[in-house]
This record gives sequence, structure tokens and C-alpha cells, in this order.
Amino acid sequence: MVDDDYEEDFDFDDDEEDSPRVRPVGPPALEVKDVSKRFCRDLKRSLFYGVQDISRELVGRPPRVGELKPHEFWALQDINLELPRGTALGLVGTNGSGKTTLMRIISGLIKPTTGSVTVRGRLAPLLALGAGFNPVLTGRENIYTNMSILGLTKEEIEERFDSVVEYSEIGYALDAPVQTYSSGMTARLGFACAIHTQPDILLMDEVLAVGDMQFREKCIKTLQKLRNEGTSFIIVHHFPDILLAVCDDAMYLSEGKTVTYGRAPEVLERYEEDLHSKRAGNIQSGGPGHIKGGEATDLVIESPEAQVVDVVVSSPNPAPTGDDGEQVLRNEAPAEITASIRIKEKISLLNVVVQILRLPTIETLAQSAMESQVLKMSTKRDCDRIIEVRPGEYQVRLRFPWLGLLPGSYQARVSLYSRKTLLARRRSKRFQVGSKNKVRFDGKYFQPREWDVGIESGQREKGAAKRRRQQELAQQAEASE
Repeated sequence: MVDDDYEEDFDFDDDEEDSPRVRPVGPPALEVKDVSKRFCRDLKRSLFYGVQDISRELVGRPPRVGELKPHEFWALQDINLELPRGTALGLVGTNGSGKTTLMRIISGLIKPTTGSVTVRGRLAPLLALGAGFNPVLTGRENIYTNMSILGLTKEEIEERFDSVVEYSEIGYALDAPVQTYSSGMTARLGFACAIHTQPDILLMDEVLAVGDMQFREKCIKTLQKLRNEGTSFIIVHHFPDILLAVCDDAMYLSEGKTVTYGRAPEVLERYEEDLHSKRAGNIQSGGPGHIKGGEATDLVIESPEAQVVDVVVSSPNPAPTGDDGEQVLRNEAPAEITASIRIKEKISLLNVVVQILRLPTIETLAQSAMESQVLKMSTKRDCDRIIEVRPGEYQVRLRFPWLGLLPGSYQARVSLYSRKTLLARRRSKRFQVGSKNKVRFDGKYFQPREWDVGIESGQREKGAAKRRRQQELAQQAEASE
């Protein structure tokens, strides 16, 4: 029986946490220079164009560069990036922006139309866990086949075979055909094969979204260990918060072109802003942006009646800004949330709702890849009244005498409701919460406390009574003399 109260550390081993990450010097692990890729939407024309291009190469003629024939389009255009050793790069963009095409070019599955890709070291693509497995072959046979494709010799595979089986936890089904495996078993086997090649570069396309919690926990711990040892990563994921928790840099692609490339917080902020602008345009073209009923996940919502212009989280005594530029607050210190609101039409029943959301980190990804609400407050519940407001500019302030959040990354979200209709919503920038004391925290909120351990006080009392008894015996002995 498992004791739910047993305190098992989820964080990585202390030795791994405290040791600095290995950052080998020298040339980058990966270089992509002026890469473009052209596709054709018509299959017959695509085959014909392919034969023509091959013929040009055979006779020594230069390949087509900027020319587009009927039904052709650019899936990627002039992509440039460098991946230093021991770093992680995130790729973001809407569907069809070229992320998977770029990953396939880097992995060598398809050839770029123009440009070059330089890989220094062993590369392991995890574009789809279990991809490349033959469903008719057994798990044992697929381990040899898959790891051979990833560049290992037979001797190297045999040396690591037992470790792969132990990691994947499918020993009981090792000699069964892979087509009898569940998706989780296939995912474990694929991931185990990839990471046991000891790659210098790891490509992951939505891999962190696969598998149950136990499998994700094992994946994340292994990825963190590989990264500490100098392995580089390129990660594709549709949740910016996950990329922010894992990646140093990021690239934002749109319609095959680079929108922005640089530090992850700035790139992901631009990506989210563009998503907000696109949604706002859809609302303006399609009518009011009211959302009935439950909570919406949109980061910014506006309506003809109201708008949340800005949300700022501040503290009179903030900690120094973090390395990624995020503001750092201290728990046990005062804090304030300020929302600037624009009311465009008279609202007779306005309820202001403030939520504090905890964002996922590398330590919490196994439990959930989504943000979690840690606190929800509203003027209706706290003040027991609904506000009537006229058109104008307003500020709403929510003050905390001391901040009771656990160390981590957060956002504040302010929503305006009229009855059950959501009128407007906006989030603050991400902010960090730190502690003045370097201690471990568990639970969902921070509670200042002091310990008085009765065992220690009891031992002190027992020792004092013993000393008093010895003094009394000494005094009796002196009196008798």
C-alpha cells in the first residue's frame, strides 16, 4: 500500500540541482543557414517537378532557387539559427507555420530546396514516439532496428539493450509484436531507444504531451540530466508556458518565415500578442466578444462595453529582476495587483474577478502541462456588492498585506463580468515569487510558521531536573559533614 503522505521529492537529485550545467565551448552543435523548402500541392505535378530537378542535377545545371511553378509554395523561407551546446530552443507558431518541416529537414528526413544544415555530433529525432517501428516485429527486434537507424552499431546496441528494456518497463512484452502494444508502451520504447543513443542533439515534436504522469516524470528527469551533461534540444510545443519553463531561446515561425528569434521570454510574448491581435480582429469582424458561462482560456478578451487595458503586479520591496527579465516578488512581503479598466458603455452590474495562476515549470511538467489556479477573488464575494459604473477610465487595486504564494512562476488574470457574461479579460506579465529563506516548500500556498518541537523541550526539562537533583544531593552531603 502506498502512503499518500509519504514525502518523496519530485525534484531532481540535489547533486544535479546544485551542480552547474555543462556548457562546452566551441562551435554550436547545430547550424541552419538560409534554409528554404518548396512543396507542391498537386501529387502528379510534384512527381514531374521532382524528375525535372533530378535531371538538372545530373547534367550539372544549377537547381531552381526562387522560381515557383504552378501549385508550388514555400513551406520555409530563409531560416537561420544556431543551437549552442547544452541549450534548448523552442519552436512556436500556428499550424502550418513550418515547424515540423524544419524539424524534418534538421533530422535529415527531407532535403532542403536551398541552404545547408550542419550537425556536429549524434542527432536523435523524436518527431513521433514509436515512429519507424515495424508493427509486425517484436519489441526486441524493433530495438535493434530502431537504434541501428539512429546510428549505433550492433555491439553498442547489445551493450545498452538491458538498460533500454529496464527503462521502457516492457520486459514482460519484449517478445510480443509491437502491434499488440498500447500507445503508452510504444511511446516508452521509442523514448528509451532515443535517449540511450547518448545524443548530442535531441529533436522533440510534442513529445512532452505524450504518456501518463509517471512516464512524463521519467522523461523530464532524463531530459534534465541530458541537458546538464551538455545535450542540446529543439522542442516544438503548442503551450508557450512549457517552452518558457524548458527553453533558453525560441523561434517564432509564421507561414514559413521567421517572425522573431532570440530569448524565449521575448519571443513567446510576441507570439502571444499576435494571437491576441488575431483573435481581436476575429471578434471585430464577427460581432461582440461575449462569452457565456464557464471560464474561457483566452489571454485577452475585449467587448464593446469594456476593456482591461493593463494588469500590473508590483511590490514596494521587490527582489532583483531575474535572468530572464521577469519581476521577482518575495513571499511574506506586501504586494499589489493594479488593473487599468476602460468602460465604454454604462454597466449596471459589474463584477471584477482576479485570479492568480501558477505556470508550469520543469519540475511540475510531469504532473500537469497546464497552468493551475491558486487563488480567486472578486468584488462580489469579497465586498458583497456589484458595482455600477459609467463610461470612463478606472483603476482597480487589490492589496495583499503579505504575499502567501509558493516560490514559482505566476500570472495574474483580471476579468470583468456583468452577471454571467464575460466582458473583458487580460493577464499580467509573468512574475516570479521567491523566498528569503532557502527551504523546501510543499502544498499550494505559503504559510509563515514557527516550530516548537516538544521532544527537544522535554529533553531540556529532563536535563535541568537531573542537574537540580545532583545539586540537592551535593548540598545534603555537605550538610552531613
